[in-house]
Amino acid sequence: MEKLKGKELIEEIAKAAGISRSAVYAALDPASSKIRVGKAKRELVAQLAAERGYVKNELASSLGTGRTNTIGLCIQSLRGGFFTEFFMTFDEMAYKNGYTTMFSCWEFDVQREEKILKAFIGKRVDAIAIAGYNAYGMDEALAEYSKAGGVVIFLGDAPVDGFHKIVFDERGATELQARHLWSLNHKKVAHLNASASNDERIELHCNRCKYFTAAWRKLSGKAPLCISIRSDLEISAAADAAIAAKITGIACTNDDMAIRLIAALQAKGVRVPDDISVVGLDDIESSAMFSPPLSTVRLPTGVLAKIAWQRLKEKLSSPNSPAERILIAPELVVRQSTAPLRLSNLAKLNEEAS
Repeated sequence: MEKLKGKELIEEIAKAAGISRSAVYAALDPASSKIRVGKAKRELVAQLAAERGYVKNELASSLGTGRTNTIGLCIQSLRGGFFTEFFMTFDEMAYKNGYTTMFSCWEFDVQREEKILKAFIGKRVDAIAIAGYNAYGMDEALAEYSKAGGVVIFLGDAPVDGFHKIVFDERGATELQARHLWSLNHKKVAHLNASASNDERIELHCNRCKYFTAAWRKLSGKAPLCISIRSDLEISAAADAAIAAKITGIACTNDDMAIRLIAALQAKGVRVPDDISVVGLDDIESSAMFSPPLSTVRLPTGVLAKIAWQRLKEKLSSPNSPAERILIAPELVVRQSTAPLRLSNLAKLNEEAS
């Protein structure tokens, strides 16, 4: 026997229960109906619906309630693990509050990001959280979505007005890197970044290099050596450049780059931290498990997820609440990849040069 769907299924349930189709809808979704159905009838309808494999159509329900109880997350990437804790924390809180999370990564492809955002809007999600927004052609669509009752939160400083923005203190993070190397008595330092790349990561890498340079100048009166690469394939050449310049401390734009750099240095016989100290930024999960464990600056993505959920939930209940820019403080995490300047071979060369 062919399985009944839609109105035919509701009609059969109504006939079997001896009530109207409107009463069946009310029994199945009492929150969206003003019709009152007694407990016995509700239980009977639920039993009949389960027997017939009824699945609630959330999109159809949303036409009456204006809500689908779904949230769209558009994140740059899960590569490297930076957003893993964020997603797990956010998804758990959403689930506990009766929401389903729709999650997608745009992988630094603007056209892909735009397609994802259009899909979220088309599926009538109640809210959208966006990390690394670059699809500026979506500004107008997001504004219209917001006017229609949708909630938009940016996880970063997107150049769009009128929305909540939850931002990591990037300048403060690089200042922590600089102060850490300075406190260990390093005088010749470098900053390794991918600002020579040709994708949407350029802005992040350029900013972190700029902020670190400013912090180091303030501490030492000198500019650090900025080593810019186009891809991870140039890590070995970056290690050679640091060695040739007699660098004893290197701040990297992220942990993944720092880990790759340490591996390249070790392959060349350079000891970390005895010869060169390396500090990362992000504190991804693998940083603590690497050898040596990586000193880094933590950007607490769990905190980001909790604040994002709180603001999103508040905005869903109070659509007219004013937009805020919330700054999240970074944290220095000292492990074994950094150490005070020692009289190793590289340190002696450094002393002679200064």
